[in-house]
Amino acid sequence: MDTLQLAKKLFEIPTSPFHEKYVLREIEGLLKKHKISYFFDSAGNLIAGAKSQRSLPKNGIAFVAHTDHPGFHFTLLEPAQKITAIWMGGGPLTQMVGSPVAAHNFHSPSKKYSGVITAFEPGNHREGIEFEIKFKKLLMPGDYFGAFDFAGFKLKTSKIITKAADDLAGCVMALGALIDLRKKSKNVVAVFTRAEEVGFVGCLHLLKKKVLPQSMHVISLEASKTLPGALLGEGPVIRLGDASTLFDSKFSLFISKIAQELKAKDPTFKFQKRIMDGGSCEATAFSQFNYTTMGLAVPLENYHNMGKKGAAPEIIHSADMENGRKLLTQVGLNLTRISQVSTELKTRLTDNFKTLEQHLYIREL
Repeated sequence: MDTLQLAKKLFEIPTSPFHEKYVLREIEGLLKKHKISYFFDSAGNLIAGAKSQRSLPKNGIAFVAHTDHPGFHFTLLEPAQKITAIWMGGGPLTQMVGSPVAAHNFHSPSKKYSGVITAFEPGNHREGIEFEIKFKKLLMPGDYFGAFDFAGFKLKTSKIITKAADDLAGCVMALGALIDLRKKSKNVVAVFTRAEEVGFVGCLHLLKKKVLPQSMHVISLEASKTLPGALLGEGPVIRLGDASTLFDSKFSLFISKIAQELKAKDPTFKFQKRIMDGGSCEATAFSQFNYTTMGLAVPLENYHNMGKKGAAPEIIHSADMENGRKLLTQVGLNLTRISQVSTELKTRLTDNFKTLEQHLYIREL
């Protein structure tokens, strides 16, 4: 299944922190279609590429992406057209009033209820901000979740315009690479986490329960804010660090080497490399629990739906996501070379030293 097909399937699905059920259900269906084993941990994080925790590869690699996006939820006890909801995750919080939103009943997400934000109270977006929505129609009692009301998937001159590229783009890359590797490697898993936007909550559950072996290498996949040197259409960004931490240098060296080899074989392949400090990602959480971590991101315009004049759809470049999938696939195929790449660099440095060491002992006149 090609990358755009995967993107269209996932990007159309509504999601918000703690309400990722339908994205996870779609991923589960795709895993079954491609005969890829998977299991859920006790918090509902989905781990694909292994039948159970016991069968996880000890020295493998995990591609990690989160299934939520900033949004809201509320419970309605009686019919209403104007309601108070709880917004969770970052966003254009100073430009909320007047922004269009869409709510979905938790038991029938395909039906959309359109409304407009009429008021909000500034506060901690991780704990939840209260705000008011006026809907076009009367809502019946039930549990609802939602986010800004933008199209799920539009393709315009290679750019994907969507309500939530962060981090469904990461999910697409992880799933695509796992599909490509399913008959070629047993040492790769993809991890689809929940509630990242409110402080890595699903990821931290996974870490505290020690679901993944400590010896696994981890690549956090994201759609991350465009920055100088991380532009749309110039390739996925090998993420050296985020707003909180720097990542593993040897692991970075390995991924960069694979990217360079890909580019040498295919001139159309592009990649970028820099610290993506527009936000923090799950690699930071994994690193604090002593995992060897790196990141890979596709550049993202209108990060967290923050447009120049208010709420706006997120935008990524389709080629960046496709090249991210290609890079992850090659990384998975070359895992045994992680130590070798570092050793090669050390050897080159040492050989150069041996050649020039003698000059250290020549006294200056």
